[in-house]
Amino acid sequence: MKRKFCFALLALTLCNAVLFGQVGQASLSQYASKNDGATAFKSGDFIYAHVKLTKPLADLVTIEDGKPVTLSIEILENGKSIERDDFPLDAKQVRGNKAMEFVLPVISNPTVPCEAFGKYHFAIYLPKAFANFSASKHDLECRVNCYAYKGGKEPLAIVKFSLTVEADAKAFYEKNAKETYNEMIKGIAPPSQADIDAANAKMKAMPSGDMDDKYFKVSFTNKGSKVINVWLDERSSPLNVNPGSTTTERIRKGRTVNVFVGEPHKAQDRKVTTVTEKDAGKTIPINYSY
Repeated sequence: MKRKFCFALLALTLCNAVLFGQVGQASLSQYASKNDGATAFKSGDFIYAHVKLTKPLADLVTIEDGKPVTLSIEILENGKSIERDDFPLDAKQVRGNKAMEFVLPVISNPTVPCEAFGKYHFAIYLPKAFANFSASKHDLECRVNCYAYKGGKEPLAIVKFSLTVEADAKAFYEKNAKETYNEMIKGIAPPSQADIDAANAKMKAMPSGDMDDKYFKVSFTNKGSKVINVWLDERSSPLNVNPGSTTTERIRKGRTVNVFVGEPHKAQDRKVTTVTEKDAGKTIPINYSY
């Protein structure tokens, strides 16, 4: 009976992938380490998306040196986007990688790392959005996207599930968002200056079109005498910025993003400012010493 159920679940998932023209299939589980194909969850459950592609991610996406290959998990209700978490990958880890399966968090267990393509990933925006759900049953859709796949216009995979939100859910999700955020910044390791320079060069040359419609750019200049980390809670890793140097960040429109600064190789210890779309095109000076 169990074997028949598994075959039926796989057949249904494959059928959905064909019908929606997806290049992959996704199923959900409370665990990052194992996939039980769950379709119903309640508030307080951790949720992970297990994704299997028809071919390696590297063969599906457009990879540009110095530019991250960004995966995302987007949650929709009644066809309306609720929120999404972005997971930027190092292009070097994707290029030539034959992996066809990976796991991404929807609601993270803060104490259990979720690794994909050489990075640990944490969902920090989705639990904040879930905290606003009313106490009832919600029928949701999880979309696995990649901006480097057809410009992010088509999902890699889609899976539907239900979430029963209980009266005390808000406290759980707010606590989860905070704990997940704290765990994420503990393991942050800054990229090399060569990677930063390459990324900034690509940012300046970023083409117009669909991506510009979704993002705005803000620059930060290090006015101090030492190398600093500049980190946005929109990113999964900080940037090293040399004295007198400027780094440019691309931020999704409609978001309010906190900017932190700190000593390299250490967790960011001071909030500098909050950035919104109103700051598009600005260069923000940062004075920080340690």
